[in-house]
Amino acid sequence: MASIVRRLGSMRRTSNTITRSPTTDTGAEHSDRSNKYLKCNVIMLDDSYKTFEVERNSQASVLLSEVFDFMDIVEQDYFGLTYDDDGKMKWLNPLKTIKKQLKSHFSDHVCTLELRVKFYVSSPAKVQEEFTRYQFFLQIKRDIFQNKLPCSFEEAAILASYIIQSELGDYNSEEHPDGYVSEYRFVPNQTEELETRIAELHVQHLSLTPADAEYNFLMHAKDMDFYGIELFRAQDPHGLELMVGITHMGVVVFHHKRKVNTFEWTNIHQVTYKRRRFTMHITPEQSSQTHVSFILETSELCKEIWKTCIEHHTFFKLHKPPEPQKRTFFRRGSKFTYSGRTERQAMQDYKDKVRERRIENITFERTPSNRYKKRTIPAQRLSDTDPVTTAAVKRAHTIKEFRGVKPALEPRRLSWQDFSSFGHDTTTNGEVTAGQSSTMKPDLDNTGGGGGQASTDFFDMVPSTGPTEYYDERNAQDETVGNFSMDELASDGLLLTRIEGGELGRFGFNIRGGVDQEMPIMVSRVVPDGAAAKANPSLNEGDQILYINGHSMADQTHEQAVMMIKASKELRPCELVLVIKPHDLSRINPLPMDQSTAQSDNPEENVKISLQQLRESLRDGTALLQFDQLYRRKPGMAALACKQPHNIAKNRYRDISAYDATRVKLLDGPDYINANYVNMELVKTHQVNRYIAAQGPMQHTSRDFWQMIWEQESTLIIMLTLTTEAGKVKCCKYWPDVKSTSAFGPYEVRCVSEQQDQTYITRYFTLRNIKMKQERRILQLQYISWPDHGVPDKALEFLNFVQHVRLEREGMEEPTIVHCSAGIGRTGVLMAVETALCMLECMEPVNPLDIVRVMRNQRGMLIQTPAQYKFVCESILRAYEEGYVDDPNNSLTNNHNLSGL
Repeated sequence: MASIVRRLGSMRRTSNTITRSPTTDTGAEHSDRSNKYLKCNVIMLDDSYKTFEVERNSQASVLLSEVFDFMDIVEQDYFGLTYDDDGKMKWLNPLKTIKKQLKSHFSDHVCTLELRVKFYVSSPAKVQEEFTRYQFFLQIKRDIFQNKLPCSFEEAAILASYIIQSELGDYNSEEHPDGYVSEYRFVPNQTEELETRIAELHVQHLSLTPADAEYNFLMHAKDMDFYGIELFRAQDPHGLELMVGITHMGVVVFHHKRKVNTFEWTNIHQVTYKRRRFTMHITPEQSSQTHVSFILETSELCKEIWKTCIEHHTFFKLHKPPEPQKRTFFRRGSKFTYSGRTERQAMQDYKDKVRERRIENITFERTPSNRYKKRTIPAQRLSDTDPVTTAAVKRAHTIKEFRGVKPALEPRRLSWQDFSSFGHDTTTNGEVTAGQSSTMKPDLDNTGGGGGQASTDFFDMVPSTGPTEYYDERNAQDETVGNFSMDELASDGLLLTRIEGGELGRFGFNIRGGVDQEMPIMVSRVVPDGAAAKANPSLNEGDQILYINGHSMADQTHEQAVMMIKASKELRPCELVLVIKPHDLSRINPLPMDQSTAQSDNPEENVKISLQQLRESLRDGTALLQFDQLYRRKPGMAALACKQPHNIAKNRYRDISAYDATRVKLLDGPDYINANYVNMELVKTHQVNRYIAAQGPMQHTSRDFWQMIWEQESTLIIMLTLTTEAGKVKCCKYWPDVKSTSAFGPYEVRCVSEQQDQTYITRYFTLRNIKMKQERRILQLQYISWPDHGVPDKALEFLNFVQHVRLEREGMEEPTIVHCSAGIGRTGVLMAVETALCMLECMEPVNPLDIVRVMRNQRGMLIQTPAQYKFVCESILRAYEEGYVDDPNNSLTNNHNLSGL
């Protein structure tokens, strides 16, 4: 059975957890304990389980706290525990005692519960922690397989392809032979045709991390009609068979597998029930009907749908739960009130907790899906007679019976088999009923109405890469937006713009249009001096919005477009990524990706022309647009070694891979280290600047780092990070203190001296090979004035540092080791600036984009952010203007002793 998913951080246990005494209990004591305590076997969303022991008379919140602490879930309000009560699934009420709710388990003192998602979030962008999104991912994956979330052929293929990408990573023909998809089961009626389509889509998800794949999976799932719906079988007053569903947006009515009506929470004034009749009172301004009634199968089920409405409305739409009504002697009806927090309250609390956990850099392990034998039977609907399904069911039951409990029943959420007895279409009529009621107070801040214009001024948005940060510079972004590659955007007359939210997260523009308004989504107004007006390129009135954060707007309603932006309000960084078709086509004036800057026979004149073009492209924003269009990883470059099980722990960040073709291979012992050769050749002089771009060493890879230095005969290390930044470990201290010696396997390192100025530290080491009894001298230059997630504050100070590096490298044939934390962002900046200065010295025209392309052909994602690329361009111009090229010793005002040891 799959191992339990848990955080790698410490697992906390509260004082409510009961542990057995080390002494032997007598029979009477054991009997008393058995009568006092109850064993609860909780099945997690990955099908693993954990046994908890709690007092019978304690509130159920004690058990919930134990489960959440064990799983280390911060965003707890979305989840709940279900249990089987005489064949019916019920949610465990935190405020009631366990004794009162689990009556049927008193005899054997053991009960089985399941952890499940209770409130399905309207968008995964609202979920702030990757671990919580992973739990939603597991829940929806189970819903699809159990046919509780029915999918069309294409929907099933898309969702399944993201599951494959999350578990297997990028498609590789050697690792994924024909038929590899058939080892998994995604839907109950899986066919070979569907598996073929899944494989085709999997190929298109190149470079998506597991977190990004799961995020995209949830983004697709949330738009499906049956996403997160609690279904109840019902009839209208005329006897028509219907299914009534409760969701985050309101009450939805289905007939013959089709949605026939939706009642949003803002339009529902009150809900009441009496015996088997459930009634919704509609706001008069919103509908010609004043109430709609449904007849449920039993009065108990009628009360259940009423309670579900109260819970979902309070959680998703209110700022805070209403005050409990005072109990009076003459009060009639249900005493039920939702006692938990609302989504708004919970998200506000999550902010601080999630921020603390990011500082702690807490990670978790994903649980792989069960594998099945490849298909050996004709493609047909999987039923109870299907050997694959039968084996899986038997396995699940065997596991549960082995621990002495009966299999828990599935929750009440109904599947499509429950639609078999539906009648014919007709209209529903309402009828006023008396009885228990709850007033639905509309959320006055809600903007999720129908048509018309909606302002996005106050919206916050996450970048298109998804909300999870893995490394020190910035998350990887896809090389595609929707079905467009970044190279195609420019050729199709489109613009990519990033808008950083201004004060209070306002973007400063309004939109109109959508499929419901039979017009494309357009920018209707841009606030002067707002964030959208200051973006580069800026938004203009009349621009058509094609993609929002990588999601196509082609089939979105106006409300969906608005909500897609609103849903990300609580996440950071506050950035909106749009692909637009500009109203004014003259705004599109990009330089060719492979532009030729040589326009005369005079080399000096060609250099001036190239720098003038660079200056103009920075001024009009073309430079950053071209940088965004450049691939982040070279297509076709495999990175398989880093994904081998024995090498995964050697990667500081899961999504920073070393190309197989250019990776550095260790000669003695295991050959893997996360580092690549990067050679930058100067055309005129045929000089080659040789680098090794590496991640910052970890404690258990420091030996490999020094082994690489010895085997490559390197004598210069450039370190561009602090060991700790903003509370996060960016690189371990892989060297000893001054005048001290440390051993790293067969290598002995001694720090001879250390000298610090305002911007960087110079250290001299001796590296001794104990086996070979040989010793070498190593120089380390550590730049310490580079703020986390930014660029150096002063370009001249950084240029001084680069000049120091150039002087040390003069005449050097061995590769220079360059590393930051991930080995891509700051590392790429230094190599690009030094290469450009060498090109200027040789009178070669400089195109920074070509430099980045050559570097990324050897190690992916070098120079990580547009801000870093802009800094490179500005540093090149500044170096030329300040005369660094004419005299490499210029401006070296704080030169250290360069004579070595």
